[in-house]
Amino acid sequence: MATPKTQRTGTDLAGHLDALPPARREGARRLADVFAAATGEQAVLWGSIVGYGTTTTSSSGGRTHEWPAVGFAVRGARLALYGLRSGPDAEELLARLGPHETGASCVYLRGLDDVDVAVLSELVRRGHARSAVRPR
Repeated sequence: MATPKTQRTGTDLAGHLDALPPARREGARRLADVFAAATGEQAVLWGSIVGYGTTTTSSSGGRTHEWPAVGFAVRGARLALYGLRSGPDAEELLARLGPHETGASCVYLRGLDDVDVAVLSELVRRGHARSAVRPR
């Protein structure tokens, strides 16, 4: 069985954020604060993805693997947000978020200055509540 490319790493969050280009560093720190407050989880790095909580997802071959329940990554000039589009209420919240783009499963932001952080927090909270696997 093939091992998923994206896995948890032992990288330190502060070190990861400090290594970002200066123009992206502050936005990523602010985003980390939003995700931590909305989820109540500590960040875990999955390669370059800053994840909060875990979920189980299926690959195209039918195998399951762990993935961050919600998270983000700095991708060049954009912030890629994961796990926020799966609920029936997501589109209504995205309409109120502010400037963004969407992909198949991601929301992309140029920064946080023009978005409604309260709406973003609610998207993160709901995405985490829907997806995170709860410890038994």
